[in-house]
Amino acid sequence: MLERRLRNWEIQRDQQPARPADAVKVHPYVALSRDAGSGAGEIAALLSVGLGWDVYDKKLLEHMAADDGVRRRVYGLMDEREENFLADILRPIALGRDALRNDYFRRLRMAVATIVSRTSAIFLGRGAVLLLPPEAGLRVRIIAPREARIANYARRNNLAPAAAAAQVARIDQERKRFLESHFGPDADAPERYDLTINTAGLSAADAVETIAVALKCKTAAREGTT
Repeated sequence: MLERRLRNWEIQRDQQPARPADAVKVHPYVALSRDAGSGAGEIAALLSVGLGWDVYDKKLLEHMAADDGVRRRVYGLMDEREENFLADILRPIALGRDALRNDYFRRLRMAVATIVSRTSAIFLGRGAVLLLPPEAGLRVRIIAPREARIANYARRNNLAPAAAAAQVARIDQERKRFLESHFGPDADAPERYDLTINTAGLSAADAVETIAVALKCKTAAREGTT
């Protein structure tokens, strides 16, 4: 998917004139922050079908940030005006103690900002909820009780309950460290999200419908003020 998307962007760059300054913008997005085993992956996949937007998950975003060849292609898409625009997107973000010293994180920020400057997208993890301008998209927290998350993780990964519990605990700790070190101790504060969904009481389809309605409402509100 990344190769297809990069190639499409390169074709657009080669075939179209430079975009005027007022055409460089943040496209609508949905950013999902998740607890391990909460079902956010299934929600993202269904949302992608409904909206027609690609999903950029942890693995894909890490590849964009870490692979030098991909990074050069991404940077090659931009002219000076677009680079300044992306810098303006990123500048207001409040970062934690390790963020500015971390070259990988700087690349991750640029990858996320580049994506939304080109297309609408669904982000799954990697702090995208906290990286992007809140007014431009919908920020969603996907949660579930720990027992339900362990059972879901065990079923989806064919693990015994004890092994699944250990994996969920490990992922939770890794997520906590990543968010706190790069965005500060209040990274998971409720006010940083537009919507929180507990999947213990909703199916994935119900969650997608809820997100779609919230996105429509927020987009309408944004357009009404511009």
